[in-house]
Amino acid sequence: MIKKVEIAGVTLDNYNVREILSEIEKDMESPVLKTIEEVDMSMILNAEKDEHYKGILEGLKFSILAETEILSAVGENSTQRYHEIENNVFFEEFFKRVERNRKKVFIIGQSIEKIEKFKNILEKNFPEIIIVNVRALDECIGAYESIINDINATGADVVFSVIPSPEQESFLDDYKGLINAGIWYGVGDNKNIASNHSLWNKIKKIVRFKRFHKTLISLEN
Repeated sequence: MIKKVEIAGVTLDNYNVREILSEIEKDMESPVLKTIEEVDMSMILNAEKDEHYKGILEGLKFSILAETEILSAVGENSTQRYHEIENNVFFEEFFKRVERNRKKVFIIGQSIEKIEKFKNILEKNFPEIIIVNVRALDECIGAYESIINDINATGADVVFSVIPSPEQESFLDDYKGLINAGIWYGVGDNKNIASNHSLWNKIKKIVRFKRFHKTLISLEN
């Protein structure tokens, strides 16, 4: 299994879920913010065009590949990795541990509607999870220091971000030095927690991959 992959000039992690969770659990009590984000094809293409954005992605403590098409594009054929990505195994196992260890979660997103969608998913699948507060960027005028103040005031252990990319990475880059939580886990606002095997999801992914592959070919030429 390839532990690091480079695609469109962007270097990302390709560790399996057990390896990443093992590293996270080693220093879960550390006050130093550990940044984790799920990276999809559109984020890679943004990084190819924007060096600063690329630096943010490559500077993450762990980058989680969010789409199997990324594995296909780099020639990775690990059955385990395809299974983990298709079935959102990292998301599930991460929040199992958050729930079991009674860690406090603070959810941030662009809109309250999107936040509530993910909040309901967490509460349904992890009934003992502790969600201490939520905040939407749409509620703020100007800078977002009030959100940071709220995160720190609750003593949150995990900041769960459903802010759309690239705004999510801009927020992280601007405020990571002020966040007192131990973990930042960003998934953007397009993550599909339900099964990825529906016909409509397959059609959308095929169209996206064709665009992605076309761009990669143009870069190579």
